[in-house]
Amino acid sequence: MQITNINKYPIAFVNAAKERLHKSVADRIGVTQLINAPLVRTLLIEKWDEVVLDVDDFVDRIYGIAVDKYLRQFESDVILSQFKLELYFDKGITLVGVPDRICLDKSFIGDYKFWKVASLRFEQTDAIAQLNIYRYLCKKLHNWGIEKLYIHPMLKDWRILPNWQKKNERDYPKCRIPTFELPVWTYDQTELFIQDKLIDHLNNPYRPCTSEEKWQSETTYALKKKGKKQAVIASFAGSGGEKKFLTENDCISEAKKTKKIKKWPTNGYYVEARIGECRKCLNYCPVRSVCEFAQKLGSK
Repeated sequence: MQITNINKYPIAFVNAAKERLHKSVADRIGVTQLINAPLVRTLLIEKWDEVVLDVDDFVDRIYGIAVDKYLRQFESDVILSQFKLELYFDKGITLVGVPDRICLDKSFIGDYKFWKVASLRFEQTDAIAQLNIYRYLCKKLHNWGIEKLYIHPMLKDWRILPNWQKKNERDYPKCRIPTFELPVWTYDQTELFIQDKLIDHLNNPYRPCTSEEKWQSETTYALKKKGKKQAVIASFAGSGGEKKFLTENDCISEAKKTKKIKKWPTNGYYVEARIGECRKCLNYCPVRSVCEFAQKLGSK
């Protein structure tokens, strides 16, 4: 793997990024790799020397590791920090997981996350699978019966909202490091999930990534007034549910229904198309430099 430093970050960040390089091998798979798309792991194995990433791609991980290492010295004696779990499967592959915190005394697993506030809406699904697999590994390897699963997201863009905005952001986290308890699967459910994922990785290594795996958003439409930045009508998601305007007519109909406009067309108003995109492929996937699909997106 080649690491660039386009933004001229200090050398400490460059060296820290290089320290995080671990070549993927066919007979071992990490828990997060297992949950993610098979094609990503396949390309990391087959095209490792061709993959190009920038130091900027590692910054969140560097921050997370730095915080974790610092906090570890203040952790309770009953907490196992960064305890490696390795389980061999008969398919010739070893599953590897490293939970941030295992507490046998209070029977829980906790994991730190370095997220943005917006990530709370869509990243918990993977976290649920990840921590349930950790719980399964604890049981299979050490017969530890873990009862609770927690994540502690460190929200890098959290801020104190002004009073007027709090009314419209009722689901906004109340602090910068909230704790969420995750649902616990049965061991049978988790084992079935692991087996299905292993089969997918082993039997379908070149399977095209799904829309969900690509973080693909839909094209939506918003009604705007000329000279104003904020939309009059736009798709939204929040504690009260979500509504998407997937066509121009959907948007206009909602504007008429809510009496934002009386008729269409109306002078001073226009409909803006907000084009959907595959966010992971464009900006976050570790193999976007060698993936044909990502390359096509980048050349548009």
